[in-house]
Amino acid sequence: FLDEYMQNMNGSEALKYIKQISQDKKEKIPTIIGISGMALEEDIEEMKNSGFEHIMSKPFSPDIIKDFYIAH
Repeated sequence: FLDEYMQNMNGSEALKYIKQISQDKKEKIPTIIGISGMALEEDIEEMKNSGFEHIMSKPFSPDIIKDFYIAH
């Protein structure tokens, strides 16, 4: 899980960095789920365009996480 809105680096920047490290090491890019407290469609689209495959809006519960993993 990677929050889009963090203090020093946003989630999209961190995702780009993680992907680059994985590629440099020739390792599989880990599955990273973007999370955001913003539910605006343009924010969600921006996160998708940044490379997040899956996005969850906060708040979420353990049941939502479980249902997500069952679905994917």
